Amino acid sequence: MVFPFYRLKGEEFNAGSGYFYMCNFSLRYISLDSLSRFVKLSLKTMTIQRLRDFFPALNQWHYLNYASTGMLPTPSVQLLQELAADAAGPFFTHRDKWFGLQESARESAAKLIGVSSDEIAFTTATSGALSLIANAILWQKGDRVLYPADEFPSNRFVWDNLIHKGVQAEAIEPEKGVSFADQLAKMDLTGVRLVSFSLVSYWDGRVQDVAEVVRVCHERGILVSVDAIQGLGAIAFDAKASGCDFVSSGAHKWLCGPLGIGFLYVRKPLIEKLFVPNIGWASVQNPREFEAKSFVFNESARRFEAGGRDLWGIAAMGCSIDTLASVGWSAVHEKIAEWNRTLRKEIAALGYQPLYEGETTSGIVGFRLKSMDDVERLKQNCEKDNVVLVQRGDYVRVSAHACVQKEDIDLFLGALANE
Repeated sequence: MVFPFYRLKGEEFNAGSGYFYMCNFSLRYISLDSLSRFVKLSLKTMTIQRLRDFFPALNQWHYLNYASTGMLPTPSVQLLQELAADAAGPFFTHRDKWFGLQESARESAAKLIGVSSDEIAFTTATSGALSLIANAILWQKGDRVLYPADEFPSNRFVWDNLIHKGVQAEAIEPEKGVSFADQLAKMDLTGVRLVSFSLVSYWDGRVQDVAEVVRVCHERGILVSVDAIQGLGAIAFDAKASGCDFVSSGAHKWLCGPLGIGFLYVRKPLIEKLFVPNIGWASVQNPREFEAKSFVFNESARRFEAGGRDLWGIAAMGCSIDTLASVGWSAVHEKIAEWNRTLRKEIAALGYQPLYEGETTSGIVGFRLKSMDDVERLKQNCEKDNVVLVQRGDYVRVSAHACVQKEDIDLFLGALANE
């Protein structure tokens, strides 16, 4: 989100005493002093150990619930405090700064998944992005949409709701030991317009081979939509390399951003082929020409942003992405995979079988307890030790981020063993 160097017309500017950002195609400058509370992290190398310091609530809570909601790191909290102070003054005094932070966040989101910032539109979390896709595709009566039957509701209901357009949504029951791509390859895909699925299952943590699903689908002219919220921040994912058409994600889970904000990736060749369901002054090529009698859509995915956005949420999302990125994504991903291996091994040693029995590097481990008495005992033990996870009936989900420590894991395992 903030860059120690910025290039313009072949020149390199050292931002050792400040930061540059782009707004309306001009180079603007923010003094380091005015942003010192949240940008200093970009000037030094972060480590996994130091990352935990940005989450002071972890001194109280043994938090193993990042697949539900993460927490804002201190730099993002401080940025929001600074933006709130800005808002006490007239908008024109901080307008350029705020829009600059928005575009920096767009760059951060794009870099995260290996695409161009022109292919990123900001949305209200994952559900908003999926709904945008559903309303942007020019459907024909009789079109089919396929998705795994155990998807999160947002990635089922949005397609089921297309029945009024004559679109048939179909849930595909997962087959044990068979990949989703292989399931699709064996099916009659006549009339299928779109396949939508999660990069990582919220239920059992399995990771889909996106590139293989894309291969099966694109050979048959089928679009591919990926719900990536349970993957981004936890595992590596390159949307461009995978070839997928759409990626939807909110910020509030593994990216440790705010609730209610997210982004949509649209593969560039598709942008002009989609309907723009929500249009406003910001959707057009020249958004400052308020007296224009007609309009030309912005050539980028910005056309899907109708008007004023949640600039605070967008800026905080960018800051959270950059906070994690400053550690090094490979280090973050490996630590999460390490906790996954540990949890799966130790849970199995206690006599519980992870719901997904294959290999996975995601941050999610789900399993079932043996009785409702066990459910109540685990709940009480976790409450006693301030261990936070998900329990829904006999279903338990543990999701550990890179900032989790061994003590957090051990307390959970102790609560499980002593039930």
